[in-house]
Amino acid sequence: MTMANKKCFFELLDNNLLTENKLRKLAYETGFMKRQAKKIDAPDLLMHVCLESLKGSLSYNDIAARIDITNTNFVSKQAICKRSNESCVAFFQAVLSCIIKSKISSSGSSLINSSDKFKRILIQDSTIIKLPLRLFKVFSGVSNLHSVSCNVRIQCVFELLSGRFLFFR
Repeated sequence: MTMANKKCFFELLDNNLLTENKLRKLAYETGFMKRQAKKIDAPDLLMHVCLESLKGSLSYNDIAARIDITNTNFVSKQAICKRSNESCVAFFQAVLSCIIKSKISSSGSSLINSSDKFKRILIQDSTIIKLPLRLFKVFSGVSNLHSVSCNVRIQCVFELLSGRFLFFR
């Protein structure tokens, strides 16, 4: 990926809302980064996870290969796997929270925030993502006499006024 493509990706994150430096700051705050990255930088990981997700089949190997192409350092799929932990989830949640808050503030949530009528506003969502059938043993979906599907369900509850996730699974 060229530097122009990388710049395009960060511009898509909403005009200076989440620059590479702001993403690194979020990574430090969430514990995802403890020191300056040598091989796997938080903004790069976020970008490559997003780009690989668009393909529909995300794997540690694909993410590592994408990072290898853009950086001069070799990154293994085991290294990506090791970094995929609770602090990584917290980092991704913090990024998503920033994006949601910016979208709400740009659409007039100041009226909601200034009102004393609401102490909490909860947004709940649940979505199902189809997975390859080879993962059926781990993520069993629906099976009947005629068909088998493999699904994963993502559920979350977001508190709008505080801008944080109450539940994410």
